[in-house]
Amino acid sequence: MRLYYLTTEKHALSNLEKRRLKISRFSTLNDPFELMPVKAVDAKHRRAIRSFKQQIDKDKGLICFSKTWTNPVLWGHYGDKHKGIALGFDVTKEVANQVTIALW
Repeated sequence: MRLYYLTTEKHALSNLEKRRLKISRFSTLNDPFELMPVKAVDAKHRRAIRSFKQQIDKDKGLICFSKTWTNPVLWGHYGDKHKGIALGFDVTKEVANQVTIALW
């Protein structure tokens, strides 16, 4: 299946030249609620989740791809405000995990 990575022109050219992609750490993502699996009302639970996130952040990261390159919202957020580049990659289903959004 083909997946797309939207980025700035500068980063796209560097990625192609160096044949690598940046792996983001959870602590550098723009959504402070990443990895929040539950509504944590109890302060004890919030502390445990924060601790878990800090531990994961030390040795895990992620790269986000899209099934499409035509979504204007993705271009606005990840494609340098509609001025960037979408790199397409053919990958097997075994190496990609689909993310679903849970609405409360």
